Amino acid sequence: MSGATKSEGMVGENGQGTQSNQFFCRRRYVRLGILVTIVCLLVILGLVIGFSILPHNSISDDNGITDNQTTRDNNSYHSSTAISTTVLSRKVISNIKETETLPQNQSILESSCLNMHRDEFPVITIENGELLVCGGRVLYGGRTPEGPFCEIYSSLNREWRKFPDMNVGRSGLTLTLLSDNRSILAIGSENKYDAYTAEIYDRDMNKWFFVPNIMNKGRIEHTATLLQNGQVLIVGGMAPDVYSFLSSTELYIPSSNTFVMKGNLKADRHRHTAILLTNGLSILVIGGSVLRPEIYKAGVWHYTLHDMITRRRYCAAVLLFNGNILIAGGIDSKSNTLSSVEIFQPDTETFSPVQRMACARSDFTLTRLLTGQVLAIGGENSLNDECLRVIELYDPITNQWQSTRQLNTARHNHKAVLINNSVLILGGETTENNYEFTCERYDL
Repeated sequence: MSGATKSEGMVGENGQGTQSNQFFCRRRYVRLGILVTIVCLLVILGLVIGFSILPHNSISDDNGITDNQTTRDNNSYHSSTAISTTVLSRKVISNIKETETLPQNQSILESSCLNMHRDEFPVITIENGELLVCGGRVLYGGRTPEGPFCEIYSSLNREWRKFPDMNVGRSGLTLTLLSDNRSILAIGSENKYDAYTAEIYDRDMNKWFFVPNIMNKGRIEHTATLLQNGQVLIVGGMAPDVYSFLSSTELYIPSSNTFVMKGNLKADRHRHTAILLTNGLSILVIGGSVLRPEIYKAGVWHYTLHDMITRRRYCAAVLLFNGNILIAGGIDSKSNTLSSVEIFQPDTETFSPVQRMACARSDFTLTRLLTGQVLAIGGENSLNDECLRVIELYDPITNQWQSTRQLNTARHNHKAVLINNSVLILGGETTENNYEFTCERYDL
């Protein structure tokens, strides 16, 4: 009995041991399964995250807001997550046609570059969405002479190409597309002899020709405004032979290819702004001095009936859709850079204030958009000689400004032109005598 009992006891003990081992094995398998599942999930999650940060073409929503901006350098891509604008080196810019550069939801796109560094140059819009740039001070052989060089920008392929050169180098000049939409008038030069000359581009001949009759006054940094009757009114400027500011004006008459003297301004002005009013024959002249603005009516100049709220020079002005004129920024009589803005109403010749810009600026551009809104781009501040990157948008309905995007390259004395629902910003200066060849495109 005792042997049998002992034997049964041993069997029972071994049975419990076997069951215990099986229980622990099952627990190990469950733990192992859970661990494998977790590892798999982590791997899948890693793949998803890795794929999401791989470079790919940015996707824009209906507002043009970019989900992911990337910078391209010789076919290698790097994700951009910084808050401020990514600035491309000139080497990179020269290797690519166009690059998205601003992260997050505000983008300024690099556009193809000018063929030369330029400052003090004009730009005009001609047919088929093309822009023409001529002359200016150019960086050439380590020097900055006046250039006769011209180039043309196509909005279709967004590239600059060569255009026939003028006969002489010109800076501080004006370009005017005449009413036939085929001929282009170039006036002005720093050379005291060439300053009296003018040239006409003939599209049929694809060549520039001197106007047979010279101007009555040699001038640079003037304005040339196409009137409704097809004539061009040339106003003020500086005489390069004696370096004096001018009050003289003259008309270019295409039918006779001649220049005729007109009445003088009330004050000498150069680097002023001339705005053609909606009647097509009257012109408002602002700046060029800190005196009261002037209006050209029926061949006669007179001061505006009311003075500006703040007299200013080196300001910017643009005609609004309602016929009023927006005047912003500039420098006052004490050499302070201004952020103040005012509206000129031609009917009453009065000025009224609107909200200030966030940035005080001079030597900047105002560009009216198809919506009627206005972009203030670039410029500099006389207090610290710094160029500005911030772009501001003015809404004429609310009379309010808001900061929008930033330039990749801060600049002043540049040009900004509306073309095909974009604003092309080109050339200008970054520091004294540092002329830019880069262009940027602000898509609307």
